[in-house]
Amino acid sequence: MTLAGNIQPAQCGAILAELFSLLTGPTGRAGKSKNGGILEQLVLRVLEHAPLDERLQFSTMTATCSSTPWRVLFRLASDHIEVAGRVLESPRLTQADLLRLVAITTADHHRVIAGRSDMDQTLAAALIDNENEFVLKTLASNQRARLSVASLKRLVALSRHYRTLQIPLLQRPELPNWAIRELRQNGSLQLRTYIDATFGKEPPAIHGKPPPFDDQPWHGLTASDPEAKQISAVETIEHLAAQGRLRQSILIKALHQGNIDLLIAGLSYFAAMPFAVLRDLVREMAVVPLARIFKTMGIHRQGFDTMLILTRRLQGMEPRTSDDERRQIDQIYSQIVAHETDPAICAA
Repeated sequence: MTLAGNIQPAQCGAILAELFSLLTGPTGRAGKSKNGGILEQLVLRVLEHAPLDERLQFSTMTATCSSTPWRVLFRLASDHIEVAGRVLESPRLTQADLLRLVAITTADHHRVIAGRSDMDQTLAAALIDNENEFVLKTLASNQRARLSVASLKRLVALSRHYRTLQIPLLQRPELPNWAIRELRQNGSLQLRTYIDATFGKEPPAIHGKPPPFDDQPWHGLTASDPEAKQISAVETIEHLAAQGRLRQSILIKALHQGNIDLLIAGLSYFAAMPFAVLRDLVREMAVVPLARIFKTMGIHRQGFDTMLILTRRLQGMEPRTSDDERRQIDQIYSQIVAHETDPAICAA
C-alpha cells in the first residue's frame, strides 16, 4: 500500500490501466469479492490521487465491465458527475445502491438516476424529496419509472411551482383523470388549450366525499364514475397501510361486498404492480399470471381459489376453472413451501 500512497498524479493513468487489466483478468476474477481483494483496494487508493481526466478515462473503461468490483463501481458513481455519469447507468447498481447515492451525491447525479429505466417507487420518492426542478422534470419524463399514487400527487402539486413538469406529466401513459383535471385547473390558458386538444374534453369531476376509513372501508366506495372508484380504492388501501391496518383478509371481505376495485387496489399494493396491469389481469381472468402473483404475496391455494370464484361471479363469469388451468395452478403452488398467511384469507 505504500506505493499507492507515494505515486505521482502523472503516473495514475498508466497504473489504473494496468490495474484494470489485472482486475478483469483471471487473477482478478479469481480473487474478486464485494468487500475487497488487494487489487481492488489498490485501485481505490490510486483513485484518491488520480486527476479528474484520469478518473474519467478509468470510469469509461469500467462502467460497462461486468468484472469491475462493486466497491470500485460505487466509488466512481459517487465521484464528480463527469466521472460518475456512465457508471450511474450501470445495471449492476441496485435500487439500494442508488438510494445510498441519492443521499450522498449532487442534483447532477440525481438527474442521471432519475432517467434509469428500472426506477422503482421508493427510489422515485427519494428523488422527489429533494425537489430539484431538473431532477423532477427528468423523472416525470421517464415513462418507465414506477410512481406510487402519493408520488404522482406530489409531482402534480409541485407542477404548480415548476411549470416545466406539466407537459411531461401529461405525456405519461395512463395518467389518471384526477391528475389531468388538477393540471388543467392550475395551468395557464395555453396549457388548458393543450389539454383540451389532447384529451378531447375536461375529464368528468368526481362526485361525493372520500370514503370513510372504518372497519369496513369499502362501504364508502359508491361513486358511479369508474375513475372515481379506482382513485377511492387506491387511497383507501394506502390509508389503511399507513395506519398499519391493511391485511390480506380485507380483499376477501371486499369481494363479499361486491367491491372488485378494492381487490385490485389491494393486489396492486401487495404485489407492487400498477393498478391498470392488475385490472386487466382480473378483467380477463388471466388465471395463471394471477396465481403467480398470489403465490408471491404469500396467499395459499385455498385463498386463491376463494378469490377466483368470487371475482368470476362478480363479473358474471362461470366460476369453474378448466382442467388445464388447474394443472398450471397446481404446478405453480407446488414450487414453494406454504407461506404463513393471514388466516382470515380463507374465510369465504
